[in-house]
Amino acid sequence: MKRDTSLDIIRIAAIWLIVTFHFCAELGLTDSPFCTYKNGGWGSVGTTMFFVLSGYVMRLCHKQIPKLRTYYKKRFLAIYPMFWISFAAAYVILSVQLADFRYGGSPWRMIYSILGIDNYLGFYQISTYAVVGEWFTAVIVVIYILYPLFNRIFERWMIPATIVLAVLYLANIAADRFIVPPDANVITGIFMFWIGMILEKYGAKIKEQRLLVLPALAVALVVVFVKLPLFVLPWKNLLGISIFIILFIICQNLGNIAFIAKPARFLSEISYGVYLCHHFILKEMAGRYGSLLVSGKRILFFYGSMFCIVIITAVALYYITSILIKK
Repeated sequence: MKRDTSLDIIRIAAIWLIVTFHFCAELGLTDSPFCTYKNGGWGSVGTTMFFVLSGYVMRLCHKQIPKLRTYYKKRFLAIYPMFWISFAAAYVILSVQLADFRYGGSPWRMIYSILGIDNYLGFYQISTYAVVGEWFTAVIVVIYILYPLFNRIFERWMIPATIVLAVLYLANIAADRFIVPPDANVITGIFMFWIGMILEKYGAKIKEQRLLVLPALAVALVVVFVKLPLFVLPWKNLLGISIFIILFIICQNLGNIAFIAKPARFLSEISYGVYLCHHFILKEMAGRYGSLLVSGKRILFFYGSMFCIVIITAVALYYITSILIKK
């Protein structure tokens, strides 16, 4: 199967939106257009793109699952080894700084970090050893566990299941009964993932209809520049889906351009490492140098330096993890 460079570019765009949003939020630049637009923050748009992309790629690669054991092994190796390596390194650094290797409370709570659900439990005010990654890890792990079931339902009852998920999604937004914010809710993640599966089913037709870029672009511009009524989350998700479709169509032929395709593939492959380490690195740098950022030039230099360190760290995580898995 030929690699689709447009998917790499979508992944790069999503992680850039997330890291930039966290950068602005960490420095208190919440009024910056790089942090927010008329209907919310860019971070949720980036996570929407990731959920949709995950659904697309999972459906692309796993329409058939002959052996569940093989499937779960691949998902395990894709998530946990790099997560544990990054967590161990950050945990040691933070513990030394705090002079307390039990900063998260009882040592048994380390199991939350081992499972990758530590950040998610923060919504419930549960003390953990969370130090890398985000709530996204817990949600995507749940989705990957359930994917074989989703895939069977998708094959047999795609339209009825889509209606049910849409109703659950809207009901969850309207009721807002969970402590977890709606954009970090498992129901939202599943619905966006499901939309990605639908886009994969009709992916070839979507790419043929290049004029679809125009309505997608129109929707994106409206959501970005016009304050829309009712609930915020649907507009965030709609913007993420629109950007996905735009990049999916306009970038479809970039795989034939080597100087674009190769760097895009590399950055896409290290994106998980960027996701894992960027929060920790950003907080460390902001804590040391945040008070010095008194001008636009210094903030821009800090932003570039932060990104360089994050990418170098992500590359190291990628290769260390690859070596350990092979051995």
